[in-house]
Amino acid sequence: MLFQVPVVLMLATEGEVVSVTRVGDLEPQEGDFEAARSSLATGTVAGAGIHPDLTSRFDFWPVATAGSQRAVIGLAFAPGERPLAPDTLVDIVGDVLALALDRQHFRVIRDLRPAG
Repeated sequence: MLFQVPVVLMLATEGEVVSVTRVGDLEPQEGDFEAARSSLATGTVAGAGIHPDLTSRFDFWPVATAGSQRAVIGLAFAPGERPLAPDTLVDIVGDVLALALDRQHFRVIRDLRPAG
């Protein structure tokens, strides 16, 4: 587990969460989904328990891609145990994820083109 905390990865298409994968024992709830959607919509990090997402237990980092599919990475730090600068490592993981999603997107486009 990243940082040894519960992690959730949500994939979204057109602003709607279409896939949720988690590691750890924390199940995302409605407040977490709202924070994830907010992070995706604004393109900014959404901190757990911070206005306007007071009920979210995860910090969310948006992952920008070239295709229509987007992602958000959520980490649930215990209160008072959030590292000082998790952004660097999460951004690296997000960049790798974005490359994988973009590769998948462009493979689908390539496969849809008529041969010739």
